[in-house]
Amino acid sequence: MISYKLENYIDELNKQVISMDQGVSYNPEFRATQKMHDYPSRKAQLIRSLCSKELEVSQLSSKIIFQSILSRQGERWQNFAESPEDYTDIMLFGREMISRSGIMNGELEKIIVQIADNFGHLLEINEDKFTDYIKAVPQADDSKNYLFIDDQTFKYVPQAVKKLGSYFAAQNIEFTPELDHHFPGWEYFAYGLIEQGKSHLRDLFAELEEKNVKKIITITAQSHYLLKYFAEKIGIEHSFSIINIIDLLEELKTEQDVYLHAGSFYSRYLKYNEKINQLLSADKIIFIYPI
Repeated sequence: MISYKLENYIDELNKQVISMDQGVSYNPEFRATQKMHDYPSRKAQLIRSLCSKELEVSQLSSKIIFQSILSRQGERWQNFAESPEDYTDIMLFGREMISRSGIMNGELEKIIVQIADNFGHLLEINEDKFTDYIKAVPQADDSKNYLFIDDQTFKYVPQAVKKLGSYFAAQNIEFTPELDHHFPGWEYFAYGLIEQGKSHLRDLFAELEEKNVKKIITITAQSHYLLKYFAEKIGIEHSFSIINIIDLLEELKTEQDVYLHAGSFYSRYLKYNEKINQLLSADKIIFIYPI
């Protein structure tokens, strides 16, 4: 396994630079600005120029590179079939260069302070509310299963925890009583704070190992991608079996037609779009996004 550093991804960077940008019509940044610097290959070219010292890091170059939303929508080429995964990596490395330059210290410090103020979490969570909601999740002292509840899910859709509890109870799936909520840490990487992200992820796995967890069930695509795939890419080893709740589902039942939204992490990072499409009968689906 190669070390997760820009100097080991130069070939991948060069391939992204020479792209013909046939997928630019899907790229949300270019569609919004109509600026040439928002062509995906132009951003890759800018990162290569900064890496080779042909250009110095500036406020403008920082703004351009940080503008990408990392959706992998538009980082997929129709002509030369460059890897959208490689493009994401290149963008993270570019942001890491910028973060190390110090030019964005003020902006990056905000997220670091926010995490520190929330005791290692990105968001402030009502602990009493969490303790109350988690009671709905079936638990057993001898269980080695762990339900990975990310802070964003609990912050914005806390009722989902109770609904998940009902589902797992019906499936006779129990979890260790040592359940908690977590900041997965993707934002560290998205902001170019790669070393901080690695440290955070190592600590997270160490915490779960102390709880004698063997199987982790994730409930979001971002958490699943980060824990199962990205951790391996950046050289963090673990012995957990990691599955996503989508893998446990065979069918979704609804009383009315639905708008099914897969999202970038499920559809483009994990490529679960076909699996998600199969969970509902065709006559129940109004529209599927993205396909």
